[in-house]
Amino acid sequence: MSETLTSEVTKFFREKESVILFAGAGVSVQAGLPTWGGLLSKLAEVCKTQQPYLSRAIVESVGRSRYVAAATQYMSADIPKAEKYV
Repeated sequence: MSETLTSEVTKFFREKESVILFAGAGVSVQAGLPTWGGLLSKLAEVCKTQQPYLSRAIVESVGRSRYVAAATQYMSADIPKAEKYV
């Protein structure tokens, strides 16, 4: 970032009473958190022993980048809550 841009951004933030920062997935990944696909793949592993067919369906949805479908499939799993929300 150029020095001029840096000083303009700094000035902007100092003049505002409050600022909301929206950050993309790259920030959380850099912090060590999984991507949506990574998280859903881990959740598919939770299903594997009790509902292997559902686990495969979740993995397939993740492979097609259908993350909402994969999350919905996981939430519909008939798994004890103590194991489901790990």
